Amino acid sequence: MISAKKRILLIIFVLTLSAFVTVGISYAYFTDYDTAKGTASVKLSGETVIKEEFQDNKKIISVYNRGDGDAVVRVGIFGPDGMQFEYENPSDWYHDDGDDFWYYKSILPAKGTTSKITVKLDNIPKDVELSEMDITVVHESVPVALDDDGYCIVPDGWEKVVKAE
Repeated sequence: MISAKKRILLIIFVLTLSAFVTVGISYAYFTDYDTAKGTASVKLSGETVIKEEFQDNKKIISVYNRGDGDAVVRVGIFGPDGMQFEYENPSDWYHDDGDDFWYYKSILPAKGTTSKITVKLDNIPKDVELSEMDITVVHESVPVALDDDGYCIVPDGWEKVVKAE
């Protein structure tokens, strides 16, 4: 039989040997590297431009995608307090009452333009000259990314989704 003193020394030896082996393997894992060769272009952003016309108290708005990839688009129209907007011909757009944005129903292809959405200005404040009035049109777009079911993945706050065709 092995004495208690030798048994303790054997246990300490085994634990020390295990520690050296584990540290060596861990060190090799965390310090290993490999060099990649070659290049690949990745383009993650699109480039959309808003087009606006103003005639007869109406703003006529469309968005052009001058990027190389498809995009999902939304447009927001903001003006002085109390002003109301009436939207004409928004058949290709839908409105979200929660965020004051209009969402284009389809994916906007590269080099494509959305259908026009016409905004009629109503209830114009009497103390504001039409030529001095500031109506702000904001557009946002994101490159198309699809989930496994073919639906666009959109940023937080864009609860509406578009089915890819």
